[in-house]
Amino acid sequence: MIISKLFYSLDYENEPQETRNKVTQLLLYHGQFSREEIDEIFQSSAKETTNYSREFLKQHPEVAMAEAKRNKEFPEEDEGQEERPKEIKYIFPHYG
Repeated sequence: MIISKLFYSLDYENEPQETRNKVTQLLLYHGQFSREEIDEIFQSSAKETTNYSREFLKQHPEVAMAEAKRNKEFPEEDEGQEERPKEIKYIFPHYG
Protein backbone atom coordinates (compact mmCIF):
# COMPACT_ATOMS: atom_id res chain seq x y z
CA MET A 1 0.00 0.00 0.00
CA ILE A 2 2.83 2.43 0.82
CA ILE A 3 4.54 1.88 -2.53
CA SER A 4 1.25 2.26 -4.40
CA LYS A 5 0.40 5.56 -2.68
CA LEU A 6 3.89 6.98 -3.28
CA PHE A 7 4.02 5.78 -6.87
CA TYR A 8 0.65 7.26 -7.84
CA SER A 9 1.46 10.56 -6.10
CA LEU A 10 4.34 11.15 -8.54
CA ASP A 11 4.55 11.49 -12.35
CA TYR A 12 4.18 7.74 -12.92
CA GLU A 13 2.41 8.00 -16.30
CA ASN A 14 5.09 10.07 -17.99
CA GLU A 15 8.14 8.75 -16.12
CA PRO A 16 7.52 5.23 -14.76
CA GLN A 17 11.19 4.29 -14.29
CA GLU A 18 12.17 7.62 -12.73
CA THR A 19 9.15 7.35 -10.44
CA ARG A 20 10.26 3.86 -9.44
CA ASN A 21 13.72 5.25 -8.62
CA LYS A 22 12.23 8.08 -6.53
CA VAL A 23 9.97 5.73 -4.59
CA THR A 24 12.87 3.34 -3.97
CA GLN A 25 15.10 6.16 -2.71
CA LEU A 26 12.37 7.52 -0.42
CA LEU A 27 11.73 4.11 1.11
CA LEU A 28 15.41 3.30 1.50
CA TYR A 29 15.97 6.67 3.18
CA HIS A 30 13.09 5.91 5.54
CA GLY A 31 14.85 2.66 6.44
CA GLN A 32 11.87 0.38 6.92
CA PHE A 33 12.31 -1.62 3.68
CA SER A 34 15.27 -3.26 1.97
CA ARG A 35 16.05 -2.75 -1.72
CA GLU A 36 15.22 -6.42 -2.30
CA GLU A 37 11.74 -6.05 -0.77
CA ILE A 38 11.05 -2.93 -2.84
CA ASP A 39 12.35 -4.53 -6.05
CA GLU A 40 10.21 -7.63 -5.44
CA ILE A 41 7.05 -5.53 -5.16
CA PHE A 42 7.87 -3.59 -8.33
CA GLN A 43 8.66 -6.82 -10.20
CA SER A 44 5.33 -8.34 -9.21
CA SER A 45 3.53 -5.26 -10.57
CA ALA A 46 5.52 -4.94 -13.82
CA LYS A 47 3.63 -5.13 -17.11
CA GLU A 48 4.96 -4.90 -20.67
CA THR A 49 3.20 -2.46 -22.97
CA THR A 50 3.47 -0.59 -26.25
CA ASN A 51 1.58 2.36 -24.74
CA TYR A 52 4.79 4.34 -24.39
CA SER A 53 5.57 7.02 -21.82
CA ARG A 54 7.42 10.25 -22.62
CA GLU A 55 10.38 8.92 -20.65
CA PHE A 56 10.63 5.81 -22.87
CA LEU A 57 10.29 7.81 -26.09
CA LYS A 58 13.04 10.24 -24.98
CA GLN A 59 15.36 7.29 -24.31
CA HIS A 60 14.45 5.58 -27.61
CA PRO A 61 14.18 8.28 -30.32
CA GLU A 62 13.98 5.64 -33.05
CA VAL A 63 10.79 4.30 -31.47
CA ALA A 64 9.40 7.83 -31.16
CA MET A 65 10.00 8.45 -34.87
CA ALA A 66 8.46 5.11 -35.86
CA GLU A 67 5.41 5.79 -33.67
CA ALA A 68 4.94 9.26 -35.13
CA LYS A 69 5.18 7.86 -38.66
CA ARG A 70 2.79 4.99 -37.85
CA ASN A 71 0.23 7.35 -36.27
CA LYS A 72 0.40 9.75 -39.20
CA GLU A 73 0.19 7.16 -41.96
CA PHE A 74 -2.10 4.57 -40.38
CA PRO A 75 -3.79 6.06 -37.30
CA GLU A 76 -6.34 3.23 -37.02
CA GLU A 77 -3.78 0.41 -37.16
CA ASP A 78 -2.31 -0.46 -33.81
CA GLU A 79 -0.21 -3.43 -34.80
CA GLY A 80 2.25 -3.31 -37.65
CA GLN A 81 4.15 -6.10 -39.34
CA GLU A 82 7.28 -5.61 -37.23
CA GLU A 83 7.73 -6.42 -33.58
CA ARG A 84 7.39 -3.28 -31.49
CA PRO A 85 9.63 -2.80 -28.44
CA LYS A 86 7.94 -3.15 -25.07
CA GLU A 87 8.14 -0.73 -22.17
CA ILE A 88 7.85 -1.84 -18.56
CA LYS A 89 5.21 -0.01 -16.56
CA TYR A 90 3.89 -0.73 -13.07
CA ILE A 91 0.27 -1.41 -12.13
CA PHE A 92 -0.54 -1.24 -8.43
CA PRO A 93 -3.88 -1.41 -6.64
CA HIS A 94 -5.37 2.05 -6.03
CA TYR A 95 -6.17 2.96 -2.45
CA GLY A 96 -8.57 5.79 -1.54
